[in-house]
Amino acid sequence: LRGVYRRIKENPEEFDPQSVRGFEGLVKARLKAVPTEYLWAWSRLALLGTRFSESELDALVKVLDLPVRLIHSALNKMIKFGFLYEEAEGIYKFSLYEIWEMFAKQVDETEARKIYERLFEVVEDPWLKAWYLEQLGERKAAATWCIKQGVRELDEHNYLKAKMFFEKAHGLLKPGERSYTLGTRLAWIYSELEERHREAVKLLTEHVSIKHLRDVMLLSIALNSGELEKATRIGEALTPYLKEHPPYLRLRILTLLLRLENNKGERSDEFVELAKKELSGFTPVSCAQEIVLAEVEGATALTELLGSSQINPVTIEKIRKSTEALAHRGAWLSLIKLQSEVANRLLPVLPAFAQHLLEQAVGKSRELGIYKGLMDVKFELLIHALYRGQKREFLSELQEIRAVAMAANNVGSIAMTYFLEAMYHAYNKEYDDAVEDLEYELRLEKSSGLHKRSLRALVTVYAMAGSFERARELILRYRDDPAISHPHFWSFAKLIMAESDEEFKSVWKEFTRQSMFWKEEALLIFADRMIKINRELFLKMAFELEENSALVDMLLPLALIYEALGKAFWADDERLKSRRYLERALALYESIGFKEAAKVVESHPAFAVLKRFMRDRPDWYRMQNLMKDEALFTIRFSRNISSTKELLRYLSDRLKTVLPVERISLILRRFGKPAIVFGELPEGADRKRIRDVSTAQPFRILQTIRVDGEYDLIVYGENPHLMLDNETLEYYLEYFNQMEIALTTTIQVTLARDASITDPLTGLYTRWYFTRRLEEEFERYRRYGVPFTVIMADIDDFKLVNDTYGHPKGDEVLKFIAATMTSVMRATDIAGRYGGEEFIIVLTNTTKERGVEVAEKLRSLVKSKNPFPFPITLSFGVAGVPEDKAERAADLVALADKALYASKNAGKD
Repeated sequence: LRGVYRRIKENPEEFDPQSVRGFEGLVKARLKAVPTEYLWAWSRLALLGTRFSESELDALVKVLDLPVRLIHSALNKMIKFGFLYEEAEGIYKFSLYEIWEMFAKQVDETEARKIYERLFEVVEDPWLKAWYLEQLGERKAAATWCIKQGVRELDEHNYLKAKMFFEKAHGLLKPGERSYTLGTRLAWIYSELEERHREAVKLLTEHVSIKHLRDVMLLSIALNSGELEKATRIGEALTPYLKEHPPYLRLRILTLLLRLENNKGERSDEFVELAKKELSGFTPVSCAQEIVLAEVEGATALTELLGSSQINPVTIEKIRKSTEALAHRGAWLSLIKLQSEVANRLLPVLPAFAQHLLEQAVGKSRELGIYKGLMDVKFELLIHALYRGQKREFLSELQEIRAVAMAANNVGSIAMTYFLEAMYHAYNKEYDDAVEDLEYELRLEKSSGLHKRSLRALVTVYAMAGSFERARELILRYRDDPAISHPHFWSFAKLIMAESDEEFKSVWKEFTRQSMFWKEEALLIFADRMIKINRELFLKMAFELEENSALVDMLLPLALIYEALGKAFWADDERLKSRRYLERALALYESIGFKEAAKVVESHPAFAVLKRFMRDRPDWYRMQNLMKDEALFTIRFSRNISSTKELLRYLSDRLKTVLPVERISLILRRFGKPAIVFGELPEGADRKRIRDVSTAQPFRILQTIRVDGEYDLIVYGENPHLMLDNETLEYYLEYFNQMEIALTTTIQVTLARDASITDPLTGLYTRWYFTRRLEEEFERYRRYGVPFTVIMADIDDFKLVNDTYGHPKGDEVLKFIAATMTSVMRATDIAGRYGGEEFIIVLTNTTKERGVEVAEKLRSLVKSKNPFPFPITLSFGVAGVPEDKAERAADLVALADKALYASKNAGKD
């Protein structure tokens, strides 16, 4: 018997009483040694169930009106005899169910009922109350109690507790007994939180008899499970009877219909207008109705967002208000869904904001223990990690998510992991592996009736691999499938199908206008074709995407864009520019660990000559490091250069030290027109496009380098007496490529600085920068005694010009005055816009008398060259050192200002 008890104590769950002959006899023999008073107490303890806590013991003491000492003594004896053990601190459990049952049967049924009735009144734990009702034989009452508690827990977002109560209630109801509340709530939990969609449908069939209410829930479940065809059928059945339902239900149905249209990639103006009409006349009277109102507004805004290729700030504001309303009302699941869907849409264009939304959604999902919401958001974050080039984190998290999804038998999530893995393989040029993953995903989607997202990916992968025939075959075979006919994808599919160049050009314009997705892939796939058909349109899209990706550190899209530009320039016979962009792509692929992609780029013909040169020069890498040092040196010593013109002179000198040229010219162009020219302008430099040139005999180089969206730089160098071999030419071209980053960086910094210190209307210096220069000039005078003069000028009756002819005409006057001032100034003089119509000039190394002459010249020039049909005159004030006494630069400005007002008072002009 001791052996039996030892086995019970060590492994109570695995002990089988039937394995011991005469087990009941052994127990009865053991009970004979137990005092009768203990047997009475033990049988009452058994009424608490097979497992009970200290708080239940206290309740039993209160109900039986017994001393606490007596019950605890009986409890300790029961443990000593081996019938009970302490599972955890304050939690007790009978060793075997059979033992518990034997003790519980010893209590008279009438007495047991009275005890249970009293326990129901005494305890506060709702789960115990339900169990006591069940012991009383009140199964229906217990089920009702559990449903009530489940609803309460659901309202407080305690989803796990709510599920436990609802499932307990479901188990208590007899076959044929229905509960609308139970069916809809538990089905909602199964579908929305656990992806147990089939069980959710079964529950609705059992408990919801009203067809249109059941159909609303079935539509929601079909959308959650990705069964778009089924959802479409249900939506079509609900739509004709929409007006027959009360306003609250109409809005709920419209939310689901809008979500269906968004998932299909279609925009139904009819539903949007209907939703707006319903919203205008709907006044919520409860929290639930306010939530539905926010959901509809969010769905409408999301539809507007998905239906446009541009981000409308008004739409973003609507989404913000919807998210705030959902958060305020505690509709966390609806909020997480909206954040995830919006983030998916904004990821290509506003990745930082999308990341912020996703992190918020992840935090709330974890806090609430929402598995499905967390998985959906995690998938979006995985895509974000892939685009940022975080390969290790992406693959590690992907395997973890797949393991969890497989353990839960979640087919939708499993399929999604294969989709993401295929994306990784495709971008890494492992096309066979990508196709294998996608074909497996397609089988999963077909077997489970899911949306066939893999079809779009297969078409894209085939096109990226150059298998256009297979891509076209798939498009034609599945033309009517929502996955292919999705509007955002269909314009991309039409690019693959386009045969003539005219058709391709037309479809490309449509694609750039309508789609926010597949743009980097389209650039890469069609680079060599599009640059020949419409170079300007191709480059515009590529450089816009480059700027967007670079701003938010999207390294993988950036690598794709650079690879596409490299391919395009190679196809257009711009070999050096091609290599420049391919080198950038190669560096990015290597930095993010995309080794196969790096190998493919490195094998491009653009690197062929360079590779031969590298083989023949064992010290190549040392030389390349010297080139990079030269570029960094150029950037470092450009900081103190005061003007863009001077910067071009400096850069010209630097290039002469690394290139064997006799003469070199740098032309900075703005929107294709020369803005600043240093050196001789090559023939045709005023044309928008200049074809790049690099020749060895004689040595000559002509390159156009993009600085930003407004500016480009033409670099022209030649040495007509120098004849090089091809390998030496390659050396100097590589040197030039290394210097390119120095050229663009220094010019970008200088242009940014100029923009910050220059008045955008007049082109003169801003007041704060002028003041800084003035103080420098005054310090020079104080130290070295170099004279200078300050001229203040003010346009007479300028307010009258604005009031009579309008502010645009006033702006023209200001620009005219600024241009006239600049025409009479020397390169060393400084001019600024001091106020609205006030201007100020510093004439360096100039006496006050000479300053008065300059002011007089400027006054008469403005009058004589006035292009306007109304008079324009200026009044001036002049001050100078050492003629005027000034201890600070500000004193000189004050003196000039005082003189200006004297001129005004004397009659102006």
